[in-house]
Parts: sequence; structure tokens; C-alpha cells
Amino acid sequence: MLSKSQLVFKAVDILCYQMQNHVHFPLIEQVPNVPYSDQGGRATSGNIFYDKNRMASGVKFPIIVNIHGGGFVMGDKDYRESLCEFYAHNGYFVFDINYRMPPDVVFPVLCNDCIDALNFLPVLAKEYPIDLDKIIVTGDSSGGYLTAYVAALAYDDELRKAVGGHELQVNLAAIAPFCGIYDVQTLTSGTLPPDLIQDTASMLFGYHVDRKLNNLKDYPYIQYVAPIDYVNANWCPVFIAWAEDDLICVGQGAVMEEKLRNTCKTVESYHCGGLLNNHCYHLNFQTLEAKKCMAAFLRFLKSRV
Repeated sequence: MLSKSQLVFKAVDILCYQMQNHVHFPLIEQVPNVPYSDQGGRATSGNIFYDKNRMASGVKFPIIVNIHGGGFVMGDKDYRESLCEFYAHNGYFVFDINYRMPPDVVFPVLCNDCIDALNFLPVLAKEYPIDLDKIIVTGDSSGGYLTAYVAALAYDDELRKAVGGHELQVNLAAIAPFCGIYDVQTLTSGTLPPDLIQDTASMLFGYHVDRKLNNLKDYPYIQYVAPIDYVNANWCPVFIAWAEDDLICVGQGAVMEEKLRNTCKTVESYHCGGLLNNHCYHLNFQTLEAKKCMAAFLRFLKSRV
């Protein structure tokens, strides 16, 4: 039986599926359910997307690893089909991944699965012409969090040791978190119902979190869960996108962008206002702001990777 938070995020995926996945591009080949680990079956597999013409040319592809959102407890790679086709249409080899989620696993297993997916890329390079010097990690919502946390683990040895994180065996050329949450302890500043936040946090951390999150401080890893605390000058180039009126991740994007700009060497961003341009607005390819956001992201990639 699904919990409250699982039901809500499952409903969001179903209701938004057609709006977010109605756009398709010609000549895109998809290879479904490629396992990157033997830990979780379909939960640790990814869908591959690439342009057939570019593949036939023999030119090496830059790589985008995409991490889906879903409130940490739901979601699936298959809900990002149009987004991944878009990236492939623009010349990227895309590995769109699943990862294990609560209640089957707790933090930081989700993060470690994402690291494992990245460490699988050299295996894919034996079969596909991909450029391991041009690896981009991106994700939306909780996938945005995981994108940032991958960078935190990659560029902070002490953090990785403290949480038992997996070591990243490839280099990142860039990361791009979209509409993510970066400071878990400020979850109560959003507009999500408190019982929904409580349920999500309890599942993610594996113990009963009270309704006001007062006992989050008792969680042994609490000082390590916010990627914003582990931004440092060694981070690769970052593109961050966020919504000014985000009803779920209120204020998260602006604060993270400020931290990145004050700390990192290369940071570019895109953000917009308006209730219609809300959480993960970039996934709706019909809107002007989504098109402008994705155009800005592509410019960033072409200039930095």
C-alpha cells in the first residue's frame, strides 16, 4: 500500500504525463532498461537515447545522465521521455536513470545509486561512441537535489566518508539541477502540507519524524543531508534553473544560486516568475519560459562542455 506522499507524487506524474511527454523528435533511438547495477533490477537501470544519424557518423557523443524527480519516494525514468529525446535531438547521448527509493532504501542509498550509474559509463563507452570527458549530470525536483548531492560527494572527501558514499570514478564536466531542494531542513517553508513532508522525511531517513520536523536534529546524518552546505570552489561548472514562485521548493533555487555564485568558478542560471511557471516548468515544452530555459541550458552546454 502506498503512503500519502507516494500517492500524491504518483498522481502528479500521471496527471502531468501527457503535458510533459507529448513532444517527440525524429531519428531518436531508445534502448530501454539497461542495468547499471545488479542491486535493484529495474530500479537500478536506465534508458538510453541517441540520434541515429549522429551515431552513424562515428563522432563521439557528450553524455547527459538524467535523474528524475518525484519527491524522493516516487517517479520513474519513463516520465522524462520527451526531455531525454530533446537532449538526444540536440546531440547528446542520454542515460536516463532510475534509482532505488524509500521505503525499500533510505538516505544515502539513493545518492549512491546515482554514483553507480555514473561509474557505469565506462562500460557503456565500450559499446557506444561516448566522450567520457564530457559528462553532464542533470535532474529535476528531488532529482535536482540528487544532482547537487552527486557533486557534493564528488568534491568533498570528508562528506563521502561520513555518509558512506560511493566514490565517483569518472570526472564531471558540468551539473544542472532544475527546481531542486538543497536545504532539507527548510522543508517547512514550502506550501506542502505538513503531514506530507513528515511522511516523506520519515521514509527518506528511515525513522519517525514528527509533524513539525523538530526531531530531525536527532537524525545521525542530519548535518550531511543538505548539498548547499558542501558547495566548494572545486565544483565543476553549474547551470541552475528555478522558479521564483515555486510552490514546493520555496526560496531554494535563489539561495542555492547565491551560494554557488559566491563559491564556484562557473555558474549560469535561468529563473522566471509567475504561478503558471512553477515547479519544474521546464518540462512543459509548450510554454515560452520552458523553451527559453532549455535554450539557455543548451547555450551553457555548448560553451562550457
